[in-house]
Amino acid sequence: MDSIFRINSLSLKAAPPPFYFFSLHMLRLTLALVLATFTVIARAQDAAQALAGKVEGKTYVSPTGVFKVTIPVLPELGGEISDTPNVVTFQDAFNVHISIAAFAQEFNARQDRYRVLPRYQGTYEEAETKLVAALRAGSGPVLFQAELSFFPRLVAEGQALPLEAYLDLDPGFVADLFAPAWNYGVVGGRRFGLPFNTSTPVLFYNLDVFRAKGLEAPRDWRAFERTALALTSRAAKGFIFVTDPHAWLFEAMVTSRGGSLVQDDRPNFTSREAVAALEMLYRLKEAGALSVRSMAEATFAQLDFVRTKGMMVMASIANWPAAENFSFAFALGVAPVPREEGGKVPMGGAQLVVLKGASEAQVRGAVAFWKYLMEPENVARWVEASYYVPLRKSALPLLEGFYRENPFRKVAFEQVAHAQERPRLSQFSAWARVLAEALERSLKGGVPPRKALEEAQRKAEAMR
Repeated sequence: MDSIFRINSLSLKAAPPPFYFFSLHMLRLTLALVLATFTVIARAQDAAQALAGKVEGKTYVSPTGVFKVTIPVLPELGGEISDTPNVVTFQDAFNVHISIAAFAQEFNARQDRYRVLPRYQGTYEEAETKLVAALRAGSGPVLFQAELSFFPRLVAEGQALPLEAYLDLDPGFVADLFAPAWNYGVVGGRRFGLPFNTSTPVLFYNLDVFRAKGLEAPRDWRAFERTALALTSRAAKGFIFVTDPHAWLFEAMVTSRGGSLVQDDRPNFTSREAVAALEMLYRLKEAGALSVRSMAEATFAQLDFVRTKGMMVMASIANWPAAENFSFAFALGVAPVPREEGGKVPMGGAQLVVLKGASEAQVRGAVAFWKYLMEPENVARWVEASYYVPLRKSALPLLEGFYRENPFRKVAFEQVAHAQERPRLSQFSAWARVLAEALERSLKGGVPPRKALEEAQRKAEAMR
C-alpha cells in the first residue's frame, strides 16, 4: 500500500478494430507527466470556464469526450483544474492528481495497433471493488494495476494470465530491472505480474523543529520512541500514525525489526516483533505523543502534519509530490524507516496484470505498452513526477540532477538495498484488513496490544 494520498487510472483500446484494452488504476500520489508547455488554470468551482475540456457536475470530460473522470479535488481547499488537449491536472492544498494520459498519448502516436485511453478508478480499494463486480458480470478490463497484496488473490482465483510466453526479454533488460519488484510478479514459478509503480515507506518530519531541538532523524526504534517523546508538546504530537487498510505502514514497523506478518503461510500477528511494534505505538499514545488516524481520516492526518500538530509521519515516498504543493511553514525532512540490524522494509505499489478473457493480440498490446513505460527515459520522467523508486538501473544517470536538487529525494531509492517483497498469499489482503482493524481497536479503543493482536490472529486463522 502506498499510504495516504490518492490518484489515477487508465483504460486502453486497440485500433483497428476498436476494443477495450485495459483499465489501470493508480493509488497515492502517483503522478504522470504533463508535457504541454501551456496550460489553462481554473478554480474547481469555476472549472467550466477556460478549459479545453469541460466539467459536467462532478465529472471532467476531455475535449474528445473519450476520457471522463470524477473530479478528485476539493473546491473548499482551493481546488484547481488545468488541462491541455491531452492531459488534465487536478490540484488542491492537499493533493495533486495528474493523469497518465501523457504516456498513453505518446504510445498511441508512435504505433497504430493499439490505443490507450485513460480511466480513473479511484483508490486501490475502490478499483478492486469495481473490478470484482466487473469480473462477476463478465465485463472485466484487459489490464489492471493490482496493489501488491491484492495481486496474489487475482492469481489464486485464476483471473490473471501468465505472461512469460509474450515477454521475450533480453537478459540484459531483466538484469537492469529492480529485482524485488520484478521478482514479485512470479507466483508458483510463472510470471503473472509486470512491475510499474514501486515504492518504499519513509519517515517525513519537521526539519525546522528537529534542528531547533538538536535532534537527528532516528535510525532505530528506540531512538524513534525517544524522539517522538522529545517532539511532543501541548500543541503537537511527536508522531502521526495512519492505520491503512493494507497494514503496510505497520508491516514496515514489523519487518524493520526483523519480523514478518506471515510465517509458514499463516498469519504471524503475535510475533515478538509485531507485539513490540504495537506496544511502542500504545506507549506513545498513552504518553500523549501519538495521533492516530484511519485511512478515512487521511486528510486530517495531512492537516495535522502541515499545521505542525504532528512532527513525524510515515508514508509512501510517492506522497512527496503532494507534500511539495503544501504551503509548509517549515522545511520538510525525509528519512529512511527506522530499522534494527538485519531489518527490512516492505515494498509498496502494484503489479500490472492481464486478466482472463484477453485475446492474444490484447496481451501482446499490454506487454508492448509496459515495455514502453520501462524505457529508461520514461522511467526517469515517471520518477521525477511521482517520486516512485526507479525500476531500471539505466534510468539512474538521467535522475542525477533530480536527486542532486534535493538529496532527500534519494532516500527511498537508497532504502531499496533493505527492501523485501510483501507476502504473496491470496489471503493476505483479507488478513491485513483484520490486522488494521485490530490496530484501531488498540490505539483508538484502548484494547491492550497483545490482546488486540491475538484477536486478529484468531480471526485471520479462521479465514484460511
